Amino acid sequence: MNARPFSLLFNYHLEIQSINIPFSFLAALVGYATGWNFLTSFIVSLVTGGYFLASYFFERRRKHEYYFYYNKGFTRAGLIAYSWLLAGLLAFLIAIVKSIIR
Repeated sequence: MNARPFSLLFNYHLEIQSINIPFSFLAALVGYATGWNFLTSFIVSLVTGGYFLASYFFERRRKHEYYFYYNKGFTRAGLIAYSWLLAGLLAFLIAIVKSIIR
């Protein structure tokens, strides 16, 4: 099996996360200022609002890049679902590390 499709999917995920992580960090700072735990609000934002906001901005700024993935056989829904699942896995790993540290 060719590993190339997985590297393309991971590349898409990294592009989304380059937008998502700063938004999630800002949301975590706002959450911390209102009394929430910083890491908890970061984890929640990583898979909810921050992710969907990053997907929206990616779609607005780099709409033309979708055709590259489309020509490789990926649908938009498949790309978003894969990337969201990886973001959830990242949030799960952060939550595990947080629970080990405490």
